[in-house]
Amino acid sequence: MSQKGQYDVSKELNGTLSNDSTETVKPTTEATQRNDSCKKMMDNYHYTCDHVLKFLPSILDKLDVLITESKKSNELP
Repeated sequence: MSQKGQYDVSKELNGTLSNDSTETVKPTTEATQRNDSCKKMMDNYHYTCDHVLKFLPSILDKLDVLITESKKSNELP
């Protein structure tokens, strides 16, 4: 049933629309490759972030030592 101002397309389609749940939509090869590529990129990103965060404290400590030594060597006697 169509409400006033709406067009009922079911008459034109003649029952060609079906709600057949046995049909499954499979992604295209391109979409699958794009999805795999995204997953790989995110895995690399997470690995890189974890790697940086793991070594960041020691890097900051070394930088702190270098900055302190640099300041000491630049001080006038």
